[in-house]
Amino acid sequence: METRTQQAALHLGEAVRYRTISHFDLDKMDLPVFGEFLEFLKDTYPRVHEKLEY
Repeated sequence: METRTQQAALHLGEAVRYRTISHFDLDKMDLPVFGEFLEFLKDTYPRVHEKLEY
């Protein structure tokens, strides 16, 4: 069984794999990656996602 610290480290390791690099010029952004990252966050932190308003 993983500790919370180990689980947080695993989640961080997964999160940093998404190349969510923002630019002032939206044409230079890889928007699908942001969508994939949001799905990762939704799947990883479902209770937090339930409370978010955006």
